[in-house]
Amino acid sequence: MEMNPEQAREHCAFLVNSGRYHEALSFIEKQRESLSSCDALLLECICHLELGLAEDQPELEARAHLKVGVSMADQILSQCPEVDCDMKALLLGRKGCALLRLGQRNTGIWSLRQALALDEAFAGFRNYALEFLAADLVENGQADEAIDLLLRAIRENIADGVNQQAYLYAQLARAYEGVGKPENAEYWIRQARQSLQPDEDGYRLFLKKTLEIEHELLQRTRPDRVLERIDLLRQLLALEAASHERSRRYVEIGVVLEKAGEYSDALAHYIRAAEEDPQTSIENRAHLYAAAVAYHLKQYHFAIRHFEYPFPKDLSPESASAYELIKANTCYAIGRLRMAESIYQKVLASPFSSDEMRRIASAQIAQIARSIE
Repeated sequence: MEMNPEQAREHCAFLVNSGRYHEALSFIEKQRESLSSCDALLLECICHLELGLAEDQPELEARAHLKVGVSMADQILSQCPEVDCDMKALLLGRKGCALLRLGQRNTGIWSLRQALALDEAFAGFRNYALEFLAADLVENGQADEAIDLLLRAIRENIADGVNQQAYLYAQLARAYEGVGKPENAEYWIRQARQSLQPDEDGYRLFLKKTLEIEHELLQRTRPDRVLERIDLLRQLLALEAASHERSRRYVEIGVVLEKAGEYSDALAHYIRAAEEDPQTSIENRAHLYAAAVAYHLKQYHFAIRHFEYPFPKDLSPESASAYELIKANTCYAIGRLRMAESIYQKVLASPFSSDEMRRIASAQIAQIARSIE
């Protein structure tokens, strides 16, 4: 159905605002003649940037979308003078995030700073740029500058509502922890929690982001406060709607419990993680951790069931060798001697196995040889 330019632009904007980016791209292709060249380019650009920045996008596809989006953003910013200040801030902010994801830090930081410099832009767009810029500065050892930026933003009251203001406090807490000032960090994270308002816009989103920072700070500065960490993770779990995110939270709780020596509870959480989302339970390590803890609890037949799943693709070679050794020990414990011997040989041959791991593997191979004789 043919649409006039206004109808086409409004419908496409509706699709984009609804997060239906693939559908929006298809619509643009079909209605390209009905859209102005600037509108079509702008909407396409936003779709590609959002698809590239989505957490669940496969790496190669994400990078392809980001590159196209960055190129289009540059074209719009240089060739479309009718784009208003809000849209420029949005494009510069999203472009900056895309460049950071692509590993182009210097140009990404520059783009985020440009977005922040647009004082006339809607506060939400400036805060978005500030969020990514502050996080990057802390991560790269420039927390002092992040503190200056965040304090200025708080003084100028640029937040879009009380809950976004609370999140600025949480980011400031992370920055203070980055410069070795835990007392300041605790003060600002407390301010953040006290400032969040359930009846205001964005409560769940900013509560989740604040809880994540609070847990991150506890994990780094006070890992011994196990009950507090578990409480925070349970609150985050309650905020997750997607099954893969809930599965990840169960794994995180299991890791904290395991490190605290609560092995049975840890195992229960790893199993729940695997049940919550079977599709991601390999890559989020639910099966792997369940197998290792079950082995520790001498539940060998249960452990071997979880060891039957492949190892996560991003598991380091050193960790893979360590888990292979546990898997071999599990096979040995249930009498699968030939399989155990094969895995011990694998551990022995791996250049990533430690001397102690090789010693154990060699001794076990010798023991199996005597048993078979």
